[in-house]
Amino acid sequence: MTVISWQREGTGSELPIAFQEEGERKMTPDGESLFKMLSGDKPRVWLFTGDSITHGPLHTNGMRNYVEHIQERIRWELQRFHDVVINTGISGHTIQDIERGFADRIARFQPDAVFLMLGMNDCTSGPAGRGKFRGSFVRVIERIRDLGAIPVLQTPNPIFEAEATTRSDLSHYVHIVREIALEERTVLIDHYAHWMTKQPKRGCAPTG
Repeated sequence: MTVISWQREGTGSELPIAFQEEGERKMTPDGESLFKMLSGDKPRVWLFTGDSITHGPLHTNGMRNYVEHIQERIRWELQRFHDVVINTGISGHTIQDIERGFADRIARFQPDAVFLMLGMNDCTSGPAGRGKFRGSFVRVIERIRDLGAIPVLQTPNPIFEAEATTRSDLSHYVHIVREIALEERTVLIDHYAHWMTKQPKRGCAPTG
């Protein structure tokens, strides 16, 4: 697994991006395509979807959500002024909600890349829900590829599982996302691993 950390200009924040290729240290075709899109002249549509972590209401206390930071990176720092960044995250949703609402949440925007961050709400179903989580995730990835778009998987941030008893299965759902990324050869942004390394005693980012 090759890991590329993006150091945001003027800050200490990083975005850990893993281009998964089992057994070899090289970038996957999806990773190469993303870099070509970022360096090309054609305007692109970048779509982010998921739950409240992506939606960014309430818990951000009026501050930017992560999608807005990435939008600044793309449309300002990289000067890709004609690119469009779309956020269709909805608080409380799961991968099954994404699958059911695929046409409205993803397809109608004709995206070039789709970033999926799920698992935080899905894990409340516990061990019994792992199979449905995996199945829905794989089907959503297949439908994204059918659109001609690149799927990008993201793991959610860690939480204090001992205190959030309804989400005590989160680490297992995170592991499923990693397995899917390997099996489907998708790009994986492993926020969970990043924060467990950088801030292992916290349940979210330092400002969260």
